[in-house]
Amino acid sequence: IPTQLPTGEIPLKFQAPELKTEYAFRELLMGQGLHEVINYSFFDKKYLPKLGIDKNDPYDKLVFIRNPLTAEQDVLRTTTIPGLLENVAFNLSNRVENIRLFEIGAVFFQKDPSQPLPEEQTVVSAIWAGKRMEPGWAHSQEAADFYDMKGLLETAFTRMKVPSYTFRKADIPFLHPGEGAEVCLQDTPIGVVGRIHPDVLEACEIKKKRVYVFEVCIA
Repeated sequence: IPTQLPTGEIPLKFQAPELKTEYAFRELLMGQGLHEVINYSFFDKKYLPKLGIDKNDPYDKLVFIRNPLTAEQDVLRTTTIPGLLENVAFNLSNRVENIRLFEIGAVFFQKDPSQPLPEEQTVVSAIWAGKRMEPGWAHSQEAADFYDMKGLLETAFTRMKVPSYTFRKADIPFLHPGEGAEVCLQDTPIGVVGRIHPDVLEACEIKKKRVYVFEVCIA
């Protein structure tokens, strides 16, 4: 049989729109000095009461795992915020005072028990505790605030040319009532941004008084 090189057309590279959004957020947040973390996609359901979440909240639409690795990891996460809070607590216990982290990952909701599979969403979230800038002679040592976190989202939406986004004041269980807002796209809520409630910080054994977070759905 004579040798013959394989033939055929090489297809054009195709990138899903969701991945473009992920890459854009990752590039922006890393450029702003945040570090990416990757947490487990499951967590302890006992974390939800610490966040002030009750049985009627969408965050409580849990997907239970039949064969969990441990009893503390028996449900798929409905939010990435507990993992980020654990990251902050771990860093503080190791004397890291200025913490800026983000995560891009999946969350799961069992909104319709009659369906065989849960609803899966991709979210991007970030947490910020400590100073606005890294310590240095040329930088002021002001603490980060709500507008720093909100500014990260505004910068991302502007660069990605996202139309008609707004921030709407809302009562969110785990956020401070005076510093919490819904993130809306064309009047549809897609996430939250704000300061973690002091009661939540105490329940999570985080001694920082001000910790800011956002979480938005991107797919």
